[in-house]
Amino acid sequence: MIFRIGLLFLLTGAAHLFAIFGLKYIAGQGDLAGVAGIGKAEALLQFLISIIGFGMQTEGLRTLAFASDWKAKLDEIQTARLTLSWLLVLGAVGAVYDSSFWCFLAAPVLGSSCDYALYARGKPVLASTLALFRVVFPLGAAMAVAGRVPTLAPETFLVAFVGVYVITNLIISKTLGASTWWPARRASLSLYIKTIPVGVINLGYYFFGLGILFFAEFLFAEAELAVVYMALKFYVVYRGALRVIQQAYVNQMNHPLVGLRADQISMVIGLVLLGSASLFPQSFITLFFGQQFTGHRALFVGLGAAALVAGVFNSFSTTAILQKRDLPMMRLIVASVLVSILVLIIGYWVSPAPESVMIALGVGEVVMAVGLMKLMDDSSGIRERLLYLLGISAGLLVPASARYLFSDSLIPYLSSFALMGGLILVVNYSKFIHPVKTDESR
Repeated sequence: MIFRIGLLFLLTGAAHLFAIFGLKYIAGQGDLAGVAGIGKAEALLQFLISIIGFGMQTEGLRTLAFASDWKAKLDEIQTARLTLSWLLVLGAVGAVYDSSFWCFLAAPVLGSSCDYALYARGKPVLASTLALFRVVFPLGAAMAVAGRVPTLAPETFLVAFVGVYVITNLIISKTLGASTWWPARRASLSLYIKTIPVGVINLGYYFFGLGILFFAEFLFAEAELAVVYMALKFYVVYRGALRVIQQAYVNQMNHPLVGLRADQISMVIGLVLLGSASLFPQSFITLFFGQQFTGHRALFVGLGAAALVAGVFNSFSTTAILQKRDLPMMRLIVASVLVSILVLIIGYWVSPAPESVMIALGVGEVVMAVGLMKLMDDSSGIRERLLYLLGISAGLLVPASARYLFSDSLIPYLSSFALMGGLILVVNYSKFIHPVKTDESR
C-alpha cells in the first residue's frame, strides 16, 4: 500500500514544498504585501475551482470510476461545468472595487479541466505530475518577478496560473481521448441541482483551508494576512496529503481496513506537524516560513493541532460520501463551518491576533471529528484509531529527548523526527507495506 502512496507523495509533496519555500522566498524579499496579494488571488481561484466543481467533481469520481460509458458521462459533466464557468465570468465586474476579481475571467479555463477523471480512471500518478506543474509554474514565475518588481508578483502569479492550466488541460484531454472543449447548454445546469449536498460539502472543505482567508481579510492588516496565508497554505499541503492517500485507493475506500490504514498514515503526518511546532518551533518556523515569523509560535502550534485532529477520522468522510450519505455530511460540514466562523469572530474580539484563525480552524475540525464519529457509528473503528494514536504518540519521546539534549536547532529537529518516523514504520511495517485484501473480513 505504501509504495503507491509514496510515489504520489513524492510528486505532490515536491509541488507543495516548492510552494512553501517559494512563499518563504517572496516573504524574505520583504514583500509581505506581495505574499498577501498572491494569497488573495489563490484563494479566489480556488474558490472558483470549488464552485465549478461543486458536487459535480465528487459525483464524477463516483460515476467515472465504475461506469462502462464513462466518456459519455464525462461529456455531460464537462458541459455543465463549462456552462457555469461562462456565467461566473460576469463576476469580473467586481474588479471595479478590487482588482483580484479579474480572476473570474479564468473561470472557463478552470472549468474545462477534467483532472478528476484521471483519478477516477486509475491514473493518479499522471494527475499528480500535472498538479506539480500547476503549482510550480505560477509560483516560480511570481518568484522570478518578485526579485525585480515585487509589486507585479500577484499579477504574474495569476497569468501563469491560467497559462499552465491551458497546457495541462490539453494533456489531460489527449490522455483520456476526450474532447478539449464543450459547448454551453443551459439545461445542463440541472446536474448541479442534483448534487447540491455534495457541492455544499466540497465548499465546506474549501473553507477548511484558504477559504477562511475571505473572512480573515476583513480583520487583519496585510502583514498579518501574509502569515495567516502561509500557515493556511501549509495546512492545505497537509490536507492535500490526506487527499492523495485516499485518491490512491478511491475505489477501495468503502473497505473498513483500507480506511483505517489511510487514517493511520494521516495520524503519523499530523503528529509530526504538531510535534514539530511544539518541540522545535524555532527550527520548524524558520525552515518552512522564515525567521521573521517566529513570533507567531502559537499560530503554528494551532496549525499542528488542527492537522492531527483532521487526520484521525478523515477516511470516515470519504466513506460517507462513497456510500452517498450526502445529506448528513452536508449538515455536519455546514455546522462545522458556522462554528469556525463564530469562533473566529469571538477570538478576534477577545484578542485581535492572527492566532485566532488557527483556533477557529481547530475548533471546526473538532466539531467535524465528533460529528463523523456519530455519523459512522463505528465503535470498533473509533477505538482502533484512538489506540493507534495513543501508541504512536509515544514516538514523540525521541524528538522530546533531542530537544532536551541539544536545544532547538535544525539538525536535532530533522534527525529526531526522521528517527521517530523510522521507528513507527518498523513497528507498523506489515500494516503499511502489504496491500489490503478488500475481500477479507475485518
